[in-house]
Amino acid sequence: MGSNSESNVVTVHEKAAISFSDDKIEGYITFSGSENGGKELTPDDIRKIIVDNNVVYGLDEALVGKLAEGPRDYEKRYTIAVGEKPVNGENGKLEYFFNQAKKTLKPKLNEDGTVDFKNLALIETIEEGKRLVRIVEPTEGSAGSNVFGKPVPQVPGKPAPKLPKGKNTAVSSDGMELIAERSGQIVMSGASVSISELLEIKQDVDNSTGNIDFNGSVVINGNILQGFRVTAVGNIEVKGTIEGAEIICEGNLVADKGILGMHTSSIKVGGSVSARTIQDATIEVGGDIVSTAIMHSNVRCAGRIELAGKGVLVGGEVFSREAVTVNIIGSPLGTHTELKTGIEPKLLERYRGLTEQFQAIKKQAEDLSKDLAVMGKPENVNAMPEYKKKSYIKTLYEAKSIQDKFNAKRVEVLNARNELEAFKHSGKIRVNNAIYPGVNIQIGNAVMSIRDQLPKCRLVNEDGRVKITQL
Repeated sequence: MGSNSESNVVTVHEKAAISFSDDKIEGYITFSGSENGGKELTPDDIRKIIVDNNVVYGLDEALVGKLAEGPRDYEKRYTIAVGEKPVNGENGKLEYFFNQAKKTLKPKLNEDGTVDFKNLALIETIEEGKRLVRIVEPTEGSAGSNVFGKPVPQVPGKPAPKLPKGKNTAVSSDGMELIAERSGQIVMSGASVSISELLEIKQDVDNSTGNIDFNGSVVINGNILQGFRVTAVGNIEVKGTIEGAEIICEGNLVADKGILGMHTSSIKVGGSVSARTIQDATIEVGGDIVSTAIMHSNVRCAGRIELAGKGVLVGGEVFSREAVTVNIIGSPLGTHTELKTGIEPKLLERYRGLTEQFQAIKKQAEDLSKDLAVMGKPENVNAMPEYKKKSYIKTLYEAKSIQDKFNAKRVEVLNARNELEAFKHSGKIRVNNAIYPGVNIQIGNAVMSIRDQLPKCRLVNEDGRVKITQL
């Protein structure tokens, strides 16, 4: 009996297994112990296993020596070799010598509570011959090596974008720099950098100057009076007040003493706006807005709105695509105020218009389908009287035309709906003091009417509802 039991005992020798990371940059060894008097691995056995697995680069000789001497942890995986990872090259890039990035307009608060609008650097000038942009060439990087001693190729950097040459700029002889061909204001339009000629008006824009339409930037040392228009391809800087005037500006707009719209101002700005106050105006802005107050105005802003100092937003309808930071929204008198962020109202209006058109076309298609059904079956068309046959064929063609319109309009509606979906949770509002009753908030697809005064808080869209977090 004892003899049979002994004959069933299996002798297991100590073993070692080599494995590798997916990129073969690291090599590992694990051990399994001997059983029932099995043999232990000798130092030479361990080194032979490593050599047989072709591990030749980055070998940790000190660790291998310790493992060879023992003891060895059978629950542990040891890293015995580490190769050299490749260093990928850096992509080429454009180095700008002016602030080309979208400016986050943050006016400085003075100790007396007033706001410094003079140091925003929203408008930058340059002298002729100065460089604007430089190409930084890509780097090659360096190859690595895996534990087998074989090279691991790196990814070379991609070439830099082309120099953003615009009006009144030139490319250097070596093709590496963009140079200002004349002195003026720097204007970024899309991906191009231009130098805008500068027109200075040393007085008010009034009957003595007439309307201004300039293919460059304009500096006005006075006010722009009601009923006059200033149009500029570049920037517009007004040292005084914009008083009920029309402004069309492809660059940035600065109004040192503010915008007094008088319910007649129409202002369209491609870049950002800095104005001490904005009141009773209609404004459409492609960048950001910074001010101390927006009052009873209709504002459309594709960027952010930052109201510092008094930081009051009251009356009118204000939209910001990205975010709004204010101190106070509304007033203790319950002034009706609409504040929207996230979904562009024009996009929502377009979607609603397309949906109405789609429903109208759908009804036409259904009506024509009913008409065809009343006229008879298509297989009986040849048996119809001639007048009825002509009417049937005409209606059939109309139905096909309407069906084509139906299909095309459905695609438009779906595309518009997808655009809305992309923005439905976007936008945020920060209030540093209070929101008063009479304010309607919309963030993406979430809406809320304020019925009780709220202290300082942050408002965001969470799952289609306005979430309020106290600050």
